[in-house]
Amino acid sequence: MPERISPELCIHIIHQAYHEVVTDPTNLNKYKSFTDGVYGEVSLQFVITMIQDERMRLVETDRFIDLGSGVGQVVLAMAALSPCALSVGVEKSPIPSAYARVSDLW
Repeated sequence: MPERISPELCIHIIHQAYHEVVTDPTNLNKYKSFTDGVYGEVSLQFVITMIQDERMRLVETDRFIDLGSGVGQVVLAMAALSPCALSVGVEKSPIPSAYARVSDLW
């Protein structure tokens, strides 16, 4: 298994990327509350806890798909910290999706 970066470094890199790409975070809050397109946000620390939990039993043949991935922070954390072969995000909201696509250019 390839060597992984530390969770702390991963969070730092993801935060740096977020602040570089998301030029106006207030744009991410432009949605109508309590509609079926609104869902909760998962913290990076919770994702790290899930990855590190032995009950998850993540292996190299697993694939991770984040439905409602926002700007892709959870997708990046899974790619960096888990042994999963693939980490993909799907986002239907145009604003976070556009921010996530900017990161494709890196």
